[in-house]
Amino acid sequence: MFPAAVLLVAGLQQLTDEPHGWGLLLAILEVVVGLLMLGAIARTVRGSRHLLMPRTAPAHAAHAAHPAIEWENLIAAAMVLAEGWEHRLHGGRHFSRPAMLMAAVLIVTGFLNRRIIRRAQARRTLRVTDTELYVPGRPFKARAIRASWAQLASIQISDRRALIATRAGRTRTLDLSDLEDADRIREALTEAERRRVEYG
Repeated sequence: MFPAAVLLVAGLQQLTDEPHGWGLLLAILEVVVGLLMLGAIARTVRGSRHLLMPRTAPAHAAHAAHPAIEWENLIAAAMVLAEGWEHRLHGGRHFSRPAMLMAAVLIVTGFLNRRIIRRAQARRTLRVTDTELYVPGRPFKARAIRASWAQLASIQISDRRALIATRAGRTRTLDLSDLEDADRIREALTEAERRRVEYG
C-alpha cells in the first residue's frame, strides 16, 4: 500500500509542475497506477473479511472463488515499470534489471494465478479417488501419502483422530479436532476404508 501511495503522490506532484511530453505521460501513468493499486488493495481487504469468520461458520462461506487473473499483480508490475521509467527519465542509463525481473514475475503470476492456487490446493487436500487415497503432507513434519487400496494396511477412525497405515510401514495420524471440515474428512476416510476393504 505504501509504494502505491508514494507513486500516486509523486505523480500528482509532477502534474503540479505542468510537465510536457514523456514527463506528462509518466505523471499520468503514476497517478493511474497508484489509484488502481490502492483500489485493488481495498478490494482484496474487503474480500478477505471471511478470514475473520468463526470456525463454526459454514465451510463454503469461508472460501471465496479465486479470479482467473490476479489484477493486483498486474497493477503492481505496472507500478514497478513506472518507477523504473521514472528513474530512466531522471538520469538513469537503463531500466533496473531487478525491477524488470520483478515486473516479469508479477505479470506471469498474475496471469497464472488460478492455476497456481489450484495446484497448491490440490497438494493440501485429502482426496479419495476410485484408485487411491491421497493424504497431504505437512512441511518439515510429515510427507504426503499416496497409496492405492492394495497398498493401504488400515484406516482407523476415532472421534478425535484418524490413523492411516500403509503396508510399507508408513503411518500418518490426523487430529480431526484440529481440522476444518472434520466431518467431511471423517466421511471421506470412512469411504476410503470401505474401498480399501473392498478392493484391497
